[in-house]
Parts: sequence; structure tokens; C-alpha cells
Amino acid sequence: VALGGVALGLAIYYTFASIDSVNQALREATGNSAVFVLRWMGWPAVREGLQVVPGGFRLLVVTEHTPLASIALVTGAAMAYPAALRSKLLCVLMAGLALYAINAARVASLVYLGAKAPAPLVDMYGLVWQSLMILVPLLIWLLWAGRDVLKQRR
Repeated sequence: VALGGVALGLAIYYTFASIDSVNQALREATGNSAVFVLRWMGWPAVREGLQVVPGGFRLLVVTEHTPLASIALVTGAAMAYPAALRSKLLCVLMAGLALYAINAARVASLVYLGAKAPAPLVDMYGLVWQSLMILVPLLIWLLWAGRDVLKQRR
């Protein structure tokens, strides 16, 4: 069952990442959400094509900057778990919304850091945010699965 969940997650990721129009839309939405967060923080930022531009720094939004992998991870885990389909879909929807918001903060923080203090940018991206974008979906799934187990015991 676990391998089936992993396979489903990978299939979702690579399917959506390989469809150009979907990939483009995800990258644009990621750029827009990062610009929204930056403006909310009081920073003048714009999206130019697939780039987020706050002043002189430019971040090209690539597929890895989208929340697609994290959402695929939690989707595969939820679909492999023995629960009612409605519960699985609710898990995927709620996780997707939460991961999208977290990802907007991630990309905005990377843009801010790149513009203000570029030296730690690579470490912040690779060590901190990548780790969180793996751990958070797993934590969401564990909370959902634990809640589902408690619900079944009643």
C-alpha cells in the first residue's frame, strides 16, 4: 500500500509537471502568491513573466518552487491510507490549501533574502525550506491519519 501511495504521488507530480499549460499556470500562480506576500509585507514587488522582481533582484519561478511536489506527496499518502474517499479528498484539499500558503511564504522569503542578504540564500533554500516542504506534508498527513484512526475507534 505504501509503495502504491509513493507511485501515485510520483505519477501526480510528473504528470502535472510535464503538461506545459498546467506547469506554466502553477508557476504563474506561485509567482503571484509570492508577490502578494511581499506586497503585504510592504515590499514593492511585481511579477514579470515567470520572474518575481522586488527592485533589482529577480527570481525565476521554476517547477521546484511550486507546491506541486508537496501536494503530490500528501495526495499519494492520503490515497494509499485505508479511509473513506470523502475523508481522503478533504485531506488533500485542506493540505493543498495549507501547502500553497506555506509555499507562498517560502518563495517570498527567498526573494526577500535574495534581495537583502544573498549569501545565505542557497542554504536557506536547500536546507531549511526544502526540508520543511517535505516534513510539513508528512506532518499534515500524520495529523489527518491520526484523526481518522480516532474517528474509527468511536
